[in-house]
Amino acid sequence: MGSGYHEEKQKLHIIIKNIEKAIHNLILSKPYPDIGLYSTARDYSDLANLHFMKKQNMENVNKAEQLKIYLPSPYFARMDFRIAEGDSSIYIGKKGLEVESERLIYDWRSQVGQCYYSKKETTFSYNDYLHELTLRRSINIKNGHLINIHDEYVQGDDLFAYFSEIGAVRGFASLMKELPVHPKIGVYTPLPAKESVGIRHPYRPEA
Repeated sequence: MGSGYHEEKQKLHIIIKNIEKAIHNLILSKPYPDIGLYSTARDYSDLANLHFMKKQNMENVNKAEQLKIYLPSPYFARMDFRIAEGDSSIYIGKKGLEVESERLIYDWRSQVGQCYYSKKETTFSYNDYLHELTLRRSINIKNGHLINIHDEYVQGDDLFAYFSEIGAVRGFASLMKELPVHPKIGVYTPLPAKESVGIRHPYRPEA
């Protein structure tokens, strides 16, 4: 395995640990730790208060369950940018994720997610800053383990222009098969590059 694989393996370990820590903290920080799902009230006057406390506890439990969804495969892609302030790396998944005010994963339908599927674009402009794409990488994760990575674009290597376009079709088709279908609007589909030029705003990764 190359250095890129080992780098991503270490990054995945860190992100999963952050998610697991957030889950643990949510369980420990239940507002009413002594109140369980099957706790009972002594009399009718306590019933309403007990219901309220159970509801507050369940909010933490539900948030923890939502975080567990990320553990098998938190993200599927990485993009690196070079901007005036320095280099920046972002990860893209089926759903965005922020833990303790830190953005760990960006939703594939977000502005930066749309940039990932614009395979022919390697520069983006935002607020008078030029963002140079230096790396576009697909990442295959299953059951919390890194399977493999594929560099679709590396700055300075023109051969990636051809292979990235092939990877875009295969990767997008695979993702669409796994996304839920809305009963009224169907699966969300990003606009083709030509149609989205006028409405998609270039993205500037946060520091």
